Amino acid sequence: MSTPIKILYVINNSDIGGGPQHLGYLLRYLDYARIRAVVACTAGGIFETLLAQGHTRIVPVDMMCWYRLPWSLIGLVKAIRSGEIELMHAHGTRAGFIGVLAARISKIPCIYTLHATRGNRDDRFGASWFYGLIERFICHRSNFVISVCEANRRYGISRLKLSVENIETIPNGLPLEEWQAQPQSPGFSGVGFIGRLDRQKGVLAFIEAAAVVHEIQGQIPFVIVGDGVWRTRAEARVRELGLEDVVRFAGWIPDSIRAYSLFTVLALPSLWEGMPYVLLEGMALGKPVVGANVNGISEVIRDGDNGIVVPPNNPSALAHAILDLATYPELARRLATKASAHVHLHHGAKEMAARTMEVYERILIRDHNSPLEN
Repeated sequence: MSTPIKILYVINNSDIGGGPQHLGYLLRYLDYARIRAVVACTAGGIFETLLAQGHTRIVPVDMMCWYRLPWSLIGLVKAIRSGEIELMHAHGTRAGFIGVLAARISKIPCIYTLHATRGNRDDRFGASWFYGLIERFICHRSNFVISVCEANRRYGISRLKLSVENIETIPNGLPLEEWQAQPQSPGFSGVGFIGRLDRQKGVLAFIEAAAVVHEIQGQIPFVIVGDGVWRTRAEARVRELGLEDVVRFAGWIPDSIRAYSLFTVLALPSLWEGMPYVLLEGMALGKPVVGANVNGISEVIRDGDNGIVVPPNNPSALAHAILDLATYPELARRLATKASAHVHLHHGAKEMAARTMEVYERILIRDHNSPLEN
């Protein structure tokens, strides 16, 4: 790319979450001698403020509701034409669906990043069936697909019927200079959950595990950092189990690194994932981690080497892994040391951005003189 290429990044959610976090880090480390970035996202939110401080321009496009699709599509097409956009990079199912339509109308190439794929789940006749169809539609109308983990890439090939040449895994990365291993306070300060309070993140399994741990070894505290649609349900379950003095709800904590200082062990009981940033952050900071054996979690955690993997939706297994780490501090230290080393070796945001730039170059060269496929 001899002259800067104008790229439109499309994402639905402009608030805190894995997708916006991924895109925020990507935008931080792209080569701005070679590209110009415009971001289309729903107005408002912390994400928009973060992007506005960098080398980007924000175009508000409301993508929060499916019924607003026609207006969202018109907004994206206008952004492409007014900004003389040459390439689109969409993130997330809703943004991807609207994005590929706008790219086709505007006759520009589109790249799509698969994050936490909703179709890669067991309830084939529920929401996953619908989202699987949507993801297949998006991927087959994109010029290239980037997957944040190998599980998504395999899903793309086996379930979405993508060719191996049109999908590549580029793992999520962190700004490693900000996420150095922290000295741990002496003793065991408890177990932490960080994330949205909803079905996907397995917050109820975390609470059930707290009940098992409390019955066996009552002095271990649990803390839930985050908020979401299941907070009322989670608080009710804590009361039902009589865990008000054991499980604390801390809400969202803007200072992420301070949030991790509230506990010794990080637990990720998710039912499905892409490659969660909470996992990478906790490991980079030197936290021993227990994660569910799903998608990107089990790709990052090597069971017994840099963390512990347990079956998903299994509070008993989660509880006993936590008890092992509380009972054997040397095991916890060994796993934490290897966890931090693994993330710093394999999950840098600079490498993520460099590999993404290579994809841009390949797609623009490949499609420069070729019309988009119908």
